[in-house]
Amino acid sequence: MVANAQNNPAAAYGSHFTLQGARYQPSKLGLGSERVQINLANAYGWFGNNITSMGEVERLLGGNLTSEEVNEKIEERLGQLNRTNRASFGLHVQPIGVAIKFVRKKPAYSIRTPTALCQPEDSYIERFTISAEINERVEGNIFLSKTLAQFAWKGNKQFAGQTVDLGRVGGTGFWLREFVAGFAAPVRIGKRAKIGFTQKKLRPQEMTLRIGGRIKVLEGMMAFRTSRFSGNMTTAVDGSSLGFDIDYQLNGALPYDRINADGNPVLDAENPANPLTVRGRGLGFDAGATFTFQNRVSISASLLDIGMVRYTKQTLNYTVQDQFTFEGVPITLGVGNNNLTDSTQSFVDSLTARFTPTPTQNSFNMALPMRLALQFEYKIPAKDRKGRSFNLHHFYATYVQGFTELGTATRRPSMQLGYNLNLFTIANFGLATSFGGHNAFAMSGYFSFRAGPVRLGVGSSALTYLVSKDNTTGADISFNLGVAW
Repeated sequence: MVANAQNNPAAAYGSHFTLQGARYQPSKLGLGSERVQINLANAYGWFGNNITSMGEVERLLGGNLTSEEVNEKIEERLGQLNRTNRASFGLHVQPIGVAIKFVRKKPAYSIRTPTALCQPEDSYIERFTISAEINERVEGNIFLSKTLAQFAWKGNKQFAGQTVDLGRVGGTGFWLREFVAGFAAPVRIGKRAKIGFTQKKLRPQEMTLRIGGRIKVLEGMMAFRTSRFSGNMTTAVDGSSLGFDIDYQLNGALPYDRINADGNPVLDAENPANPLTVRGRGLGFDAGATFTFQNRVSISASLLDIGMVRYTKQTLNYTVQDQFTFEGVPITLGVGNNNLTDSTQSFVDSLTARFTPTPTQNSFNMALPMRLALQFEYKIPAKDRKGRSFNLHHFYATYVQGFTELGTATRRPSMQLGYNLNLFTIANFGLATSFGGHNAFAMSGYFSFRAGPVRLGVGSSALTYLVSKDNTTGADISFNLGVAW
């Protein structure tokens, strides 16, 4: 459901769900006047790709085109693909999350504590904030090379007399259960100002520092990854033979009931295994810091998803290092072409057997989708009826750089510009535009409000479709519900 996968704007920019926002900037846990936050049934889903757009799909499916015209347009699009193409997806669900802020009472104004005049609206000062969460997290990527896409659509005869690189093929994905403990606290910078006969002006501290971190105990429910893939394909001049030179490895931790006598995983209806088996365990860490200048300008930096999971149960490892040739089966596919003969099916069966050898059951490690997040903020503060400060207008610029191609993370950097309007802490309205990442472009909107202690928020990148169908290469949707006081 977008490029925003790297940074959910509804959680990262709104003021009602700082516990959710701490997933992206851990140092922001506990911001706001609430001392207790409880999040219930929060969810965020996303999808993105660099293969096609909604505009292209609509023209193919709803354009009253003949099968020949559809074939021509698809072949034209396949010729425009990048060397490596991907489709990415994710779903984050938080059944429960709790944050508690510990405070100390601000000293009352007296001749001994004249600095209390600087911020009379706050009765308490935060010591630190802690949190505990349970999250279900599903993420994945499917990679498809330009060459393989053309081969799948038109067969091998188009490559007659050529040896072509198959490019990157495969994918990664996981389902993790996270048990998270979070921490954030303000850190004093410099010495506390003293007031005396030589002090001309009372003013707030120029710069403040806030640090935060999250420790995640991980249960790996399922996973798969293509840990390596390289290959060439050679087609004879007359298209009558097809040669492969393949080197790949696929690791998986997937539900199966038992290993049969041939060493292959099978399902057993009479004695099924538990589909919710924990197949791996690991640790993850998030860490970040936020510098704020004169309560208006903030700069944040975070390292997210540092760690890995080791899978030891129900594991499967397929490895192929082989050279082989198939004779006499030129294939032509596409809309309107249906020439799958018995010999063609035999070819497909033989090819499948060569690519899926008997697996081993060795353990394997899988890193988390680590990424760096940098954020610049400009705030225009105001005060509510109780004299408490809040940010009426909030402008954001967020840069995210992934260190791997896995789930949320991608090495293609993402830049996001956002704005949040906070109406006296009662309602939040926000817009965000992102460039790069899993998609080329996305535009999102979100809204949240509070009624007493209850907070409710929704957001989506559906605005992208309204602005430009040809730039709509994904979508996202978020839902947040909680209470705070």
